[in-house]
Amino acid sequence: LYQLRLDPPLYDHFAQLTQQCCMAGHDCCRQTLLPASQLPQKTCPATWDGWQCFNTAEAGSVVEAQCPPYIYGEAARPDASQSGFCP
Repeated sequence: LYQLRLDPPLYDHFAQLTQQCCMAGHDCCRQTLLPASQLPQKTCPATWDGWQCFNTAEAGSVVEAQCPPYIYGEAARPDASQSGFCP
């Protein structure tokens, strides 16, 4: 991941945002790939929605997560969040 090279290269700031997003996806995949035996019964596993990770959640719960800064770049919105329902 640290050896990602694009031609033509990305602007430095955008390259950093892209790397942050890729690392977040990588970390989420590691969480998602935990063996099912390690998860409590009636849970929704961690999932990557293409922008960020939602952690493992109990069934019937609503999970809210702050939108990560790499989504907005220089126009960061610390008040922005999204939610998901675990049936």
